[in-house]
Amino acid sequence: AAREAFYQRLAGKNPAQMKALWSRLAFSGSAQPPRVAAGPAELKKQLAADANAVGYLDKADVDASVKVLLALD
Repeated sequence: AAREAFYQRLAGKNPAQMKALWSRLAFSGSAQPPRVAAGPAELKKQLAADANAVGYLDKADVDASVKVLLALD
């Protein structure tokens, strides 16, 4: 649900449309799709390790280790 809300709100696309977009970009060599974390703890670790990384978390998983850029209600 978080992924769908993220894609819809920021890109105006559903998850299937985003998957198709990333497939085309990867096939053409233009870009690689974003990494997928196994869970909230792993994502927070990845975000802490890379200041340029962006991810999405459920509000219940947000803590002081991450900076919120946009909250979807």
